[in-house]
Amino acid sequence: MFADVLGIGGSNSEIPIKIADGAGSSVIAKDLENAGIIDNATMFKIYAKITGEPLYQKGVHILNSSMSFGKIIKTLESAP
Repeated sequence: MFADVLGIGGSNSEIPIKIADGAGSSVIAKDLENAGIIDNATMFKIYAKITGEPLYQKGVHILNSSMSFGKIIKTLESAP
């Protein structure tokens, strides 16, 4: 479970993920899980809430499953 939070054991392959305008952590977490970037959408939502609800930027972002939750959020808060 914590390996997912820290990004340990991911494939390190690049995966594009599209963020819609106004999308929040619940939708994004499910999209990340469906894309295979994270294993647990619920843990991602909890992490995002605990660390302060992020302001995600719309567009296509390139992520990979070896990124920590913090790195994923930071990437999604930046312009694609």
